[in-house]
Amino acid sequence: MKIDLAGVWTLALDPMDRGIVERWWATFLPHPTGKLHLPGSLQAQGFGDEITLDTPWTGSIVDRSFFEDARYAPYRRSGAIKVPFWLQPERYYKGAAWYQRTVRIPEEWRGHRLVLRLERPHWQTNVWLDEQPLPPVEADVHFSAQEGLEHSAAGGHIDLLYPLGEDALTWDEFQPALYELTVDLEMRVSGDDAVWRDRRVLRFGLREVGVQGTQITFNGHPERVIRRFGFLPLHR
Repeated sequence: MKIDLAGVWTLALDPMDRGIVERWWATFLPHPTGKLHLPGSLQAQGFGDEITLDTPWTGSIVDRSFFEDARYAPYRRSGAIKVPFWLQPERYYKGAAWYQRTVRIPEEWRGHRLVLRLERPHWQTNVWLDEQPLPPVEADVHFSAQEGLEHSAAGGHIDLLYPLGEDALTWDEFQPALYELTVDLEMRVSGDDAVWRDRRVLRFGLREVGVQGTQITFNGHPERVIRRFGFLPLHR
């Protein structure tokens, strides 16, 4: 079972970084900026400052024609700025941003280990569950639902090593070989008749990354690597 947290969240911009000192995490956000949809970027949803000629650029600009060429004059007017350069969203924001949402944990989840998975948190992300701070995250956060559905950062994890052998198939767009791994966990607590069970199904593919001279290889074949910058779409 899972709860999909995608959807509408409350947003509060915090350019002066006052939220932690003022304990914004301990209550409903005191100065909400508005509502936005996650996953997504706040600039792409209209939050932040309007672009001006003085907006700090995300990338360097060598060509001055945008600022000087008469052809671009209509796009240099206040309120109608259109930037022809890379890495510049239509809104600009620099600073902390707070996102908040109320989640109801099902009663039947009591006593089970829960996993909070965040999709591509940017730079540094801090998480509070009720008033309980969780460690700064870049990927998954693990916590446990305790007695009475109280929440804490307690919990643990199990590492499993399952060798696939030398003949394991690799994935590419022409031969997309995929594996499916099912893990069943059963736990009994001494002195308790209850049996706790959990199941995780993971579907995955394998790619081998290597180097041949000055070239990067995938699955033994040289490939071109094109690095793209800017805000990537978060929807699938």
